[in-house]
Amino acid sequence: MAAPVSVQGRNLPSWTRGAPRAAAVVALLAWSLFPILWIVLTSLKTRLEILADEPVFWFTPTLDAYRRTLFSPGAGVLSDLLNSVGITMASTVATILVAGLAAYSLARFAFRGKGPVLTFILASRLLPPISAVIPLFLLFSTFGLIDTHAALILVYTALNAPFAAWLLKSFFEGVPKELEEAAELDGCSALGAFFRVTMRLAAPGIVATGIITGNMAWNEFLFAFMFTSVDATTLPLALAELKGGEQIAWQDLGARATLLMLPALTVGLWSQKYLVSGLTAGSLK
Repeated sequence: MAAPVSVQGRNLPSWTRGAPRAAAVVALLAWSLFPILWIVLTSLKTRLEILADEPVFWFTPTLDAYRRTLFSPGAGVLSDLLNSVGITMASTVATILVAGLAAYSLARFAFRGKGPVLTFILASRLLPPISAVIPLFLLFSTFGLIDTHAALILVYTALNAPFAAWLLKSFFEGVPKELEEAAELDGCSALGAFFRVTMRLAAPGIVATGIITGNMAWNEFLFAFMFTSVDATTLPLALAELKGGEQIAWQDLGARATLLMLPALTVGLWSQKYLVSGLTAGSLK
């Protein structure tokens, strides 16, 4: 039995000390997860249940919205989903490669102007993305990249690389330089030591950075809206299409929003141990 705790003359069980904290956590989770639950429930309701005067919590689920979303000839959402997956994966890999080399250089080498370079990298990420739309549109129009996957991959890589470089720099600084020197003594080149030693030891941080930048590319709307129209449209654009001038297809909107959340949620749950260990690597070094 738990030992009693005296509070203003009264003896209370010791487990009550954590009750307020647990209640606060439960309340926070309910506040955060209820909108997501409501979106999923909306995708499984009929139109009459969605537009009922009082919220409907008990109903017979229907998958009509998912059938229309994925298999209807005019919906085209399946192609948008595949576009999102391909563009996100390609841009994430490109971001890790570009930012990884930049972060390694900043972490390992001392050179004149290193401080201003770091400031410039961070400042470039702080600029509003809308400021780059017009010059990028003119550039992509010149090279015939409008409504192509390559355009979004290039934009997302350039957009996320500064943020990824700052994250990876701290992870690479946590890898002892002596290990790379030992690998070079065994015959590795500098680039070989980077890929075979540093990248492997910094894997949790690289995975965490990849998850964060991949999630940013997966949810991006502005550049996808400006630079695509038919062939390279992504899933966030498919959600915006359902808002009409007179009415909103709430059931289909809930289904598309659920499909947008599922891959990110799946990847996050699968790699949460790498995410936690990567984000805490710097503090535990």
